[in-house]
Amino acid sequence: VDTSALGPSSVLRSTFANNTAELYGGGMMSACMEMDIANCRFLNNEASIWGGAILVLYAGDFTLVNSVAAGNSDSGQGAVSIHAAGGAIINSAIVDNATGGVFLSTFDGESLAVDNTIVWGNDGDAVTSKSGGELFVRASNVEGGWKGPGNIDLPPGITVDPDGTITMDGDSPCIDAGNDGLLPDDLLDLDADGDVAALLAVDTLSAGGALNA
Repeated sequence: VDTSALGPSSVLRSTFANNTAELYGGGMMSACMEMDIANCRFLNNEASIWGGAILVLYAGDFTLVNSVAAGNSDSGQGAVSIHAAGGAIINSAIVDNATGGVFLSTFDGESLAVDNTIVWGNDGDAVTSKSGGELFVRASNVEGGWKGPGNIDLPPGITVDPDGTITMDGDSPCIDAGNDGLLPDDLLDLDADGDVAALLAVDTLSAGGALNA
């Protein structure tokens, strides 16, 4: 999917699997001014250059919530590759990709937050930041470690099923390791209660989100 010609957009409860891109964004390339992705799975996609799962390029705010990126591959830039854009990755899992995990290259004044997220088992650096912008990683399990409040560096004890469902072992260090205060507002009303000012309800995270808060 290439959303470059779209205005502010949302993608909900979707699976992008087994796709190949000649250049960028094996599952999705987004260059629209605002993109919210929630409860989605990016599985076994391939890009020849950047963004085995997702490439965000010269865009405005980007949000990836309660989503899974697993088994994707590219030239090594990162399964979720963000260039000249900012935003947040929240309650997600970026695991077991044949490339790096999260790659950020952006400008001064822009920032990316990675919160309540597992970045583990990727064939490359879990997180790479080559930018003038700021990267904040909080309450996340990052292989190799990353500075930030509440972060851990421990085998996550998870199983990723072929359909992208994530199951945590009973002794997973990710259980109760997240921070409820980092959950976003439920602006997309994923729990269909009409209240978009409330925090995203944890029990709506049906795509197999990451750190259990």
